[in-house]
Amino acid sequence: MEGVQHHTSGETSLTLDSRYFPIVVGTWVGAMTTQTVRTGTAWVDRMAERARREDVAFVLISDTTRLTEKPRVELRNEFAACIDRINEHDPGRFLRLVVVVRHRMMRAFLAMLLWMLKRKFRISTTGTIDDALTTARALLEAAGVPHPEGLDPSTYRCPAPRDSVLDAGGL
Repeated sequence: MEGVQHHTSGETSLTLDSRYFPIVVGTWVGAMTTQTVRTGTAWVDRMAERARREDVAFVLISDTTRLTEKPRVELRNEFAACIDRINEHDPGRFLRLVVVVRHRMMRAFLAMLLWMLKRKFRISTTGTIDDALTTARALLEAAGVPHPEGLDPSTYRCPAPRDSVLDAGGL
C-alpha cells in the first residue's frame, strides 16, 4: 500500500503511515526495540524533510496502545535526539507529537522525554486514535494547513502489518 511501511523485529511491529501527510501515524505493537525505534525516527526525519520541501507543517501521531512493555530508557534518548534534530534545523515545522496512550507508565516515559529536549516542544496525549486525529486536524487548521483529503478520524484504521503480532495485548 503506497504511503504505508511495515517493520518487524522479533515480536515487535511498527507500521508507519504517511497516506494522510501532513498527518503521519506510527503504530507500535509489542515491545519497542532499538531497531524499530531507529527505523521510526529515520522515517520521522524523512517526513520532516518532506514537510520542508513542501513548505508545510506536520503532526506526528504515535499510537502506543498495543505496546506490551514500557520503552527502555536508552530508547527515550533516540526519540529526544530525533525531535531535537528536527527542531534545530527547522523550528516550528514539527507542530506536535500526539501520543495515543492508555497506561501511566507511558505517560511517565513521555514526561521524561519532554524534560530531556533541548528546546520547548509540545506533546499531547489522547486515549484513542480518533481523538488523536481530531487533535492533529485542529493543529493543522490553526496553522493554516489544509486537512488531508480522505482522512476521517472516525473511520481511520491502522493498515495491518504482514504478520500476526497485531494480536498482542497492550500495556
